[in-house]
Amino acid sequence: MSKFSINCGDFSSLHNFYNSVGICINSKFKEFTNAQSIELDCRLLNRNRNIKISVLTTALSFAHYLTNNLNKKCEILIGNDKSVLEFLIDSNFYYTTLNDQIVEWGQPNHSYENKILLRKKIKCKLFSLNNIFINLKPKVNTNDFKDILAIKNQLLEFLPSKLLAEFFSILIETHSYERKIIIDDILKIITEYAVNALVHGKSNCYIGMQASRNGISVCISDSGIGILNSLKNNYNKEWTTKINLNSDIDSILNASLRQNIEIGMRDTINKIIDHNGYTVISSGNAELIWGEDSWRAANSEYDHENYKTKLQTYENILKGFELKDQFSRIDLVESGGFTIFKYSLAGTRIFFELPYKTFS
Repeated sequence: MSKFSINCGDFSSLHNFYNSVGICINSKFKEFTNAQSIELDCRLLNRNRNIKISVLTTALSFAHYLTNNLNKKCEILIGNDKSVLEFLIDSNFYYTTLNDQIVEWGQPNHSYENKILLRKKIKCKLFSLNNIFINLKPKVNTNDFKDILAIKNQLLEFLPSKLLAEFFSILIETHSYERKIIIDDILKIITEYAVNALVHGKSNCYIGMQASRNGISVCISDSGIGILNSLKNNYNKEWTTKINLNSDIDSILNASLRQNIEIGMRDTINKIIDHNGYTVISSGNAELIWGEDSWRAANSEYDHENYKTKLQTYENILKGFELKDQFSRIDLVESGGFTIFKYSLAGTRIFFELPYKTFS
């Protein structure tokens, strides 16, 4: 059986993972396409470095894409650092890969499965919506607006309470009851993006949450058709055809800024920015980071009256916000920016972070 190995980097940032995986696949695309088995090489993971929840979550959806969309056998390889394995067990990463049957572990062996019930209370957890997606799959394969709205309303009713139960220890133990409004906002934001992944992306969705020294970080990642194809193939098809929407970066831009109650992205981004946070949206070959400056500038430049008939482009809306190779977290919070990669990854990844001062 032919095997293709992908260096997944050290999980220190979503940007790093995007580069590591994208470069590896595109440099040897023919070998990747023909391979029957994919090895995700994660031996650079080190607990002395900061393993980001955004990358853990994205790695799950990437493995799901390999096994379910490309029908490839997928194996994960980690080093001999026991603390890394313990972290992956405690965060639900190990359990989720086995439970969703998306990865076979090459090292270590499955004797660690018995330790799953002994998870420690760490401030990092992953959750799969696989069962929900499987039950909804026949229904989500529809482009009828009424059907989509009915499914979304159904999910919006029960998903927040389900998410609260899953992430209770992070949300409640980290923050006092007086901060309930912010917690409710977090749950609503996650639910909106998760529903979009299931209904519009037509894919299983993985959710990760982490409490770090900076604040609460959340990632919602899927292996679906991406924002561009979602807009072009659902009830927005007439609009996207009229304005000739054909790029990932412009699809993220317009999905973020247009006021559309069915998509809801504009309102969720507003909440994140208003709570002194920032959000990263990546789909296809584009990554757009909304910080305070870029969000306010884009809302000012965006033609909210004529966007239905005239394409709003990133060149016009985001002048001066292209990200350089080196940028800090402060740059992201205060400014934001965008990157267009030379390669694409399937699906959509949405990450946001709210600082602790938000909860004071």
